[in-house]
Amino acid sequence: MLKNAPITLGDRVLTAAVSAMIALLIALCGPMALFILLRGHGIAILEYYFTLRVWGSALIVIAWTVGFALGEERMQALCMHLWGTARPQRLELTALIWAVILAIVISSVWFSEIL
Repeated sequence: MLKNAPITLGDRVLTAAVSAMIALLIALCGPMALFILLRGHGIAILEYYFTLRVWGSALIVIAWTVGFALGEERMQALCMHLWGTARPQRLELTALIWAVILAIVISSVWFSEIL
């Protein structure tokens, strides 16, 4: 995208859809990746798949909303900061975003155990 080019509605919708698909992929692969990294010692991590419909849905909706609101370039910058491929200017903001994501997962697991 050219600098100073207007962000169209189509750009925002496409960015939102790609963001939601990436969130879905992370939601599906995240617990399995942790299980592999823990070399089988974290069998309890697989229980997160039982609550996937709650926390996965929340992450997908949040990713869609943020992708639509930020647009292509700012969403790309956000993803680079979250995954450590760029040095964030505000490290506390990156930590806060990761804390919110983790809180969504923990609260949905806790909520599913109550029901």
